[in-house]
Amino acid sequence: MLVTNPRRINHEQLRILAKNAKGGITHIYLHWTAGTYDQVFDDYHINIGEHGELYLTCNMLREYKSHT
Repeated sequence: MLVTNPRRINHEQLRILAKNAKGGITHIYLHWTAGTYDQVFDDYHINIGEHGELYLTCNMLREYKSHT
C-alpha cells in the first residue's frame, strides 16, 4: 500500500536501526518497485527516493513484512 506521509530518516538513524537488529535478521531483500521515485510503499522496511532519501515504514528492522 502506498504511504502518504512516510517517515524520513538519515543515515545515522539507519545505522542505529541496523545495530539494534543485529543478530535477528537472516536475509536482506532488495526490491525495485518499477514505480516512480516519489512513491513509498509500506510493503518494505526502507524505501529509497530519487536522490537517496531514506523513508522508514516500520519501527524496527526486525519487523515482519508480508511482502518479504
